[in-house]
Amino acid sequence: LAHFALFFNQGQCCCAGSRTYVHERIYDEIFEKAKATALRRVVGDTFKKGLDQGPQIDSEQFEKILRCIRSGIESNANLECGGERIGTKGFLIFPTN
Repeated sequence: LAHFALFFNQGQCCCAGSRTYVHERIYDEIFEKAKATALRRVVGDTFKKGLDQGPQIDSEQFEKILRCIRSGIESNANLECGGERIGTKGFLIFPTN
């Protein structure tokens, strides 16, 4: 459910669950499960079957997300997966954890 809350509507929902509070005893287990789930997420053309996530709504949202990712990296945040554009056209971004 935490994964769904975060990635629902490609993160473009005013109530996206981008924070999950986890007890320290199970943090590592939950983190690895979240990472594995993000890595399995299928991103692409929303007109094709079997996809979990389509593009961002427009270039403004696409660039905003990439800026947030770059800001995290520049602040020494750990980027475990994703964080980059998919392909050379459209507004697809790999799920980022």
